[in-house]
Amino acid sequence: MLAICTWLNGVYWLEIVGKRPDGLIVMSNLTEGAKRKIENIQAAIEPDLLYPLLRGRDVHRWQAEPQASILITHEQGMGLKAIPEPEMAVRLPKTYAYLKHFDEILRTRSGYRRYFRNTDPFYSMYNVGDYTFAWYSRRRLVPDYPLTEAEAERILQLPKWIDTEPQWQQNEYGDWIMRVPVLADEQVPLEWYARFNPRTGNYTSILFWQRINLRRLDVGKLHHNPDCQNVGRIHKHCWTDAARNHVAYEPAEMARNDEVMTTLQKFLAECGITLRVTLRNPPTTYQRDLGL
Repeated sequence: MLAICTWLNGVYWLEIVGKRPDGLIVMSNLTEGAKRKIENIQAAIEPDLLYPLLRGRDVHRWQAEPQASILITHEQGMGLKAIPEPEMAVRLPKTYAYLKHFDEILRTRSGYRRYFRNTDPFYSMYNVGDYTFAWYSRRRLVPDYPLTEAEAERILQLPKWIDTEPQWQQNEYGDWIMRVPVLADEQVPLEWYARFNPRTGNYTSILFWQRINLRRLDVGKLHHNPDCQNVGRIHKHCWTDAARNHVAYEPAEMARNDEVMTTLQKFLAECGITLRVTLRNPPTTYQRDLGL
């Protein structure tokens, strides 16, 4: 297996200090022996992207016992494409805030400047592929998720509705974002999130249960399943015990030329969500905040 290349281990290599009652992991970045001077900080982040880190010092005769963790900013099936910044900021806000603290120095990494564009996520890593997660899948730092496939299906069958008027708001990257709570007959932590890229026309729709993608729709980008099968530019993800949300399939009821609003309405209907307010197409204008 190829070693993951970060070009700045002091940001990605972590020591686990503890676990909070809300599920967040308290960690400290490992800066001892780093080639570049990195600030040592302690922060609480989501456990979703944490994996055991096996270093040479952890390997002994007949055994290997990881003593630290690594923060991998890519997910299975994404290859060298790190989780997009807008998605990271919504799904994993604590992790994103931690990485954002090192934004400037991460952009100066030699490998980032060589292999990535300045529009790619500033925390992108190299030598990450399905082979990485094939090994890691058996050694997760946090192996058990609180949501089972059966419970996911039960939640989808619950009567659910949205009565908050969805408002499209443009973020600093020029994407149009929408986030609204989803209500149900029982207390369930649900939220509907949508993102539209006016430059490409690509968009994403996610029904979140806490930070987990209970259902997800992607329009405009390909996906690589864990079994190495490519999935088309319109695909959906559902939650399973075996693969979590990493397996996608192509839905027959949707077409690339459908209006965004029409496709989103189909997605909500499949999730069992009644829309009690008006849903509008996202604006098609693009204006990036340059911070001037």
